[in-house]
Amino acid sequence: MKNQFFYTVKQTIAPGAPGRANTEPIEVMQIASFNMKKVIRSLELSDGTLVIILDDFHVEQRQSVNNNANGKPIVKMEPVTVQSEIILSKEDKERFMRVSAVHAVSLMDVETKATMESIH
Repeated sequence: MKNQFFYTVKQTIAPGAPGRANTEPIEVMQIASFNMKKVIRSLELSDGTLVIILDDFHVEQRQSVNNNANGKPIVKMEPVTVQSEIILSKEDKERFMRVSAVHAVSLMDVETKATMESIH
């Protein structure tokens, strides 16, 4: 599995979830991975995290509710084409950029460059 990138996911487990007797939500850290050859785009967010978009288009069924002519709600399952979006923490982003040899310009650098160009 040379092409897999492993990262950390923080998940909140709701009170009363199956198999849990907790009354308060709890946060757990889990390890997840994705195939680096499926990455088609990434975007650094202002909080320093990185959104990774994968080339894994697939169809999911989504519930849609509309009212008929009599005002009665009609529930339908409709197919929707989606792709995976993964958000990497700042630490995982830095490791991903090193491993994938991506030399990206941070948002701060872009803003600084634009400011410097407007001064000159």
